[in-house]
Amino acid sequence: MKLKPRIRFDRIFVSDVAVIYRQMSKKHQAEGASSFQDATGTITNLTNDTAQLKKDRYMRADLRAAIMGTGPLHARFGFDMLSTAGHHTYSGSLGKMQAPAFNSILRPLLNFEIASGNIRSIRFDMQGTDYKNWGELRFDYDHLKISVFRAPAKRSNRSKKGILSFLVNQMLVHDSNPDANEHYHIGRVQHTRVPEYSHFKTIWKSLFEGIVACAGINPKYVPEGE
Repeated sequence: MKLKPRIRFDRIFVSDVAVIYRQMSKKHQAEGASSFQDATGTITNLTNDTAQLKKDRYMRADLRAAIMGTGPLHARFGFDMLSTAGHHTYSGSLGKMQAPAFNSILRPLLNFEIASGNIRSIRFDMQGTDYKNWGELRFDYDHLKISVFRAPAKRSNRSKKGILSFLVNQMLVHDSNPDANEHYHIGRVQHTRVPEYSHFKTIWKSLFEGIVACAGINPKYVPEGE
């Protein structure tokens, strides 16, 4: 919107794009990464023409990719180009995959990893502004177990890791969703955005907040990351 030249693209086609998101944790001195392979889809109404935006104020993206190279992800984004608060939406779903595939981002940034877990599906419906993100996340899974490390994680801390992992898994209210009592848990997200965080980092933090809520983990037992 800050570009002086007027631009307008009715539709942009995305085909076979690989995206890698990397983030450095100053706290743990490690870099985490998540990857999106074979991204395809469309971006529509990409314009800074206010006359056109008064007819349809949303730029939209509808994309599919293989997250971590294995999980089928379908995501839809909507950006209100006239919103002074940066209002946007994002929703989507993730199909079946093994939860430990996310350890390449969890271990470096949050100092814990998933020992086991089957993701059956994740579905999310979120809204956001420059200041906050909110919405719902549904996480269907089973056999979830996590391993926690002390910072910095070293081989000499393996015994401590075992104790911490045991304690955290005891605090895990349910290792599946629906749980053993056939109660289904929904992650309701109310996330305050850190102004210095990028858009993708805010999305990651918001969705992770929903996953923690679904798993029934008290947030104070989740290791802090950056």
